[in-house]
Amino acid sequence: MQFYFAANKTDLPRSAARDLKRIIDFGRKDPQAKIGISGYHDRRGNAEANLSLARRRARAARDLIASAGVPADRIVMVRPQATVGGDNDRLARRVDIYPIR
Repeated sequence: MQFYFAANKTDLPRSAARDLKRIIDFGRKDPQAKIGISGYHDRRGNAEANLSLARRRARAARDLIASAGVPADRIVMVRPQATVGGDNDRLARRVDIYPIR
């Protein structure tokens, strides 16, 4: 699952909890389940600020998942990556959330 962000924003959409229901259930019910979260940013602007922004976006997703009852040790934060969004920087301003086995 992917969530896209406006430039310089870290707010998840209001529908995020509903949209993440299946992966949250997976993380809560299966003791072997882990959920990966990767934050991304585009290459424009200050590199250090971009890394911080990607981390804050990923943490917002982590906090939502943890608040829904997924144990912290089942949430794996993956180092932020720089991406190029092609003609649309929206692809670079995202968080990916995925199941890990």
